[in-house]
This record gives sequence, C-alpha cells and structure tokens, in this order.
Amino acid sequence: MKTHIYIVLIIFGIIVFTTSPLVYAEMSASLGVRYDTFADDRSPKEDGTELTMPFGVLYKQDRWFLRLETAYSRAHVEPGADPDAEISSFTDTLLAGSYMFPDLPVGVVVGLDVNIPTGKARLRERERAAEAGERHDLFEVDNFGEGLNVGLNLGLVKELGPLNVGLTGVYLYKGKYDPTQDTPDDDLDPGDQTLVMAALKWKAAAWCKVETLVAYAHSAPDTTGGKRSFQDGDKVVLNGMLRIQRPAVEIVVGVQNAFQGKNKELADDKFTTESANSNGNELFGWFDFTYRASVKLDLLVLGDIRDYGESDRKVELSGLPFEGRRLRYSIGPGVTYSLNDHFACNVVAKYFLMDQQRDLVLPQDTTVHGMNLSLGLTYTF
Repeated sequence: MKTHIYIVLIIFGIIVFTTSPLVYAEMSASLGVRYDTFADDRSPKEDGTELTMPFGVLYKQDRWFLRLETAYSRAHVEPGADPDAEISSFTDTLLAGSYMFPDLPVGVVVGLDVNIPTGKARLRERERAAEAGERHDLFEVDNFGEGLNVGLNLGLVKELGPLNVGLTGVYLYKGKYDPTQDTPDDDLDPGDQTLVMAALKWKAAAWCKVETLVAYAHSAPDTTGGKRSFQDGDKVVLNGMLRIQRPAVEIVVGVQNAFQGKNKELADDKFTTESANSNGNELFGWFDFTYRASVKLDLLVLGDIRDYGESDRKVELSGLPFEGRRLRYSIGPGVTYSLNDHFACNVVAKYFLMDQQRDLVLPQDTTVHGMNLSLGLTYTF
C-alpha cells in the first residue's frame, strides 16, 4: 500500500462525504483489462508488456462507504542482453471502509483501510526485474505484494455554503514481509507512516468547481534483520484541480507538486541523514476533456505531463545524479458508453513518451515510448 495510493483513497472518501448523502443504497462491481507496453532506444533495447485484470466492488449507503480492490497481473520484460524477466500473480487486496457520524455540527468520518497480502511479495531476482518502471511510469502494477498494512483515519468535514472543507489524520501500520527468495535473513519491516491532509472544494459557480489538497507524510525507519536500514524523507504534496461543466462539455485540469526531504540510511554501520537529497521534486499536470455526444455516449481526450526531477545527490566519482530527471508525456482518446442505468463500459488508449536522464543506474540518456490500453466494465445494482 503505497503512500500516494493511500492519499488518493482518502481524497475519494472526502469527496464522497462532502457531497449530498445518498438516500438509498448503491452497490457497483467493476471488472477490467489493461495492457501496458514499452520499449526504449538503447542497444540492445529493453522492452516489456504487462496484462492486468483489475476487479473492484464499491458500496455506498447514506453514511457508509466500502470498497474492495484487487487484480491479477502478468508482466514480461526483455532487458537487452540479460535473460527475460517474468512474474504472474495476484496483487494485494485493498479493503477500505468509512462511516460518517450523523447529526453533528461538524461531520466526523472514521475509516479503516487494510492491505491484505494476497499478492506475491517474496520474489526471485528475475521476478523483481519484471516489476518495470517506478511510480507507474511504465507498468500499472509495479509492486506485486507487501505485508499486512492497516490504516486508521479520522476526518472532519464541514459544508460552509459553496465550500466543503475536510481535514484528515491517518496512521498507517505496515507489516513485516520477506521481499526476496534469493537472500536469506532479509525480512523487511517497513516504517509506519503518519499522514495529515486538508482538502477544500469550492463551488465557484453552477458550472465551475475548484478542489485543492495539501498533504504531509512522515515515515518511521525501515528495519532489516531487526536493525534500522532506511528512512524516507518527509513528503509534502500540493494538489489543485479545476472542473468546468457545461451542458455538452466537461473539462478537468489539474496540477500536483510533491517535495520530499532527505532520507536517512545505514552507512559505515551508522544510521545518518544523507549528505544531499536523493529525492527529486515531482511536478504533474493533467487534463481530461469530455464531450457528451448523447445521453449514453461520452467521447474523451486525456493527457498528462509528469516531471520527475533530478536529485541533488550526486555520485562522487562520475558526478551523475542518484536519480536522473524523467519527463513523461501521454495523450489519447477514450469512450464511455452507458447501455442502461445499470451497465456502463469505458475504453481508453494512451500513447506515452518519456525521456530519462543518465544516472547511477541508467548507463545513458534514454527515450522510452509505449501504450496504455484499458477496458473497464461497471455494473450498478
């Protein structure tokens, strides 16, 4: 259960509870197929494909919100001169639930989120190589499993005329697991996380809404073999989104900036703060354009730009950054079709291009291109 995924779930919960509550129960099930492919321009080149089948169930009833998500995925990577890498497995299962207490001056939301370790966490070397990319830049699934993670959250929400305000605190317990089959005695106990988030939703006009989010995350040290080994730097995320809705058109434009402090690491048998920051700042922007061709049919154009910044920390001998800059562009069309009040489907096809700077791991400047294709089916009971 990664931090950025958890933040998205909390945002979703805040949106659910700061809109008009349901007066009836609604349950929906979703099933999809996603196909990701990429290839780079190195010689010999590296390329890969991943086929993922996600499944989810969502239940909402007045003050309740329940959600279950899992997937089965198969990734295959041909890493140039190295042997092919492959992994096939279910992912972990995420179970999330929230309840909003009624009849209070300020809405109080309590939630419990559990990452159930149904995926494959203990990997061989070639299986780890098949988890291509980082932060979903190449494959949708780039982490097939962790331990048992449990998140407790408490939120406050309030409607103030055209404003909806939410404040949420989260404590995330992260369970121990063995990340490798090749290395003995390397059980990893990831550090627990604390998150604080504030969200604001402003209805500026009947056709215009503005949403903002500020989030702060702190992680305790990871331990390996009972000894502190690594600690992520504190992270701050700023997010803003503009939604314009007209009778036949909807436009969504968003931007997100993430800053992370210096990590701590075990070096020369000492657990100390790194000399320079090995985390680069992240700046993302995206847009969704929807044209309602009919009551049942929506036509979409989706695009985004992701700038994973270069790290300040450099390798002493070569001067290369620990993490080089990655600049990723993607764009593509989509279609959403509602057969009736119960059944809907959507298809999205996006092409992406990513320039990667040479760094500690990557031997040369590289350009990667690929496709992300997805089909989703949703049935509302």
